[in-house]
Amino acid sequence: MPELETITRSQLVGGDDGVHPISPSIRRPASRVIPRHPDARLFGRHIPVRSPGIVHVTQHQYRYGYPLIVAVLSLGIPNKPGGQMETIISAPLSRALHDSTMAAHEQAENASFITRLMNGEGTPEGLVALLRQSLPVYEALEDACRRAGTDPRLSAILDPRLDRADALRADLESHRAQGRTYDLLVPATEAYVAELHACATDLAALIGHHYVRYLGDLSGGQIIRTMVRRHYGIETGLSFYDFDIAKPKVYKDDYRAALDALPLSEADRGAALAAATRAFELNHRIFLDLEAQGVR
Repeated sequence: MPELETITRSQLVGGDDGVHPISPSIRRPASRVIPRHPDARLFGRHIPVRSPGIVHVTQHQYRYGYPLIVAVLSLGIPNKPGGQMETIISAPLSRALHDSTMAAHEQAENASFITRLMNGEGTPEGLVALLRQSLPVYEALEDACRRAGTDPRLSAILDPRLDRADALRADLESHRAQGRTYDLLVPATEAYVAELHACATDLAALIGHHYVRYLGDLSGGQIIRTMVRRHYGIETGLSFYDFDIAKPKVYKDDYRAALDALPLSEADRGAALAAATRAFELNHRIFLDLEAQGVR
């Protein structure tokens, strides 16, 4: 048997499973060392680990307890971690979205603005500023979804119960009545809105944005509500996080299944993955812009 090498598994973020694009991860697996085998079988496909371009093989323990081996291909220098990477297995779209956004997700959730807010070191006004940035984002996203109509590339995941714009308007009015306001739109918010407007004619990209926003709201968004109540005593103005969905876990599982069944070309799939990463990057820029404005 060939001698086994070892590699260190980097800290991974849970994507849509229990964390939100604007919340700190509360379930980040610890770094550990796992065996690096000379080859692996990926969904029945034999891919030598020592093939040119393969950086590493990581073993993830997912929800149902089954290990999944994921090979990562470097687009730069073979066997040099840290470059641009892409998953080389044809994973279901929901899993590919989760995995391909990990780095951007972690970058966003570790922004100082959001970590302080979620750790109780911010202010209620910081939450209001964040809700204010969210409103035009959801208005643009929901307008693009309405324009998509019955297009089969997207229709299976569209659901008016997910719409958040009306709830955001009500929340901002509630906070205003309590003397908490923030009217500035930071440049990153305007860039995000422009990108979503463009998705009216790029429905594959709209899939990625839809996934990041709404599955996050149904997951870690619930944690955000809990944390701001705990740290800042806020009880009203949080309807953004309330959904008319009786069993969120079942709903999220059905949503992922619908994603996996969408009739997408390879180009569509690539556009959806790229847009999901872009959504996290834009979230991160919003946090940086709010930080630069002195919002706490």
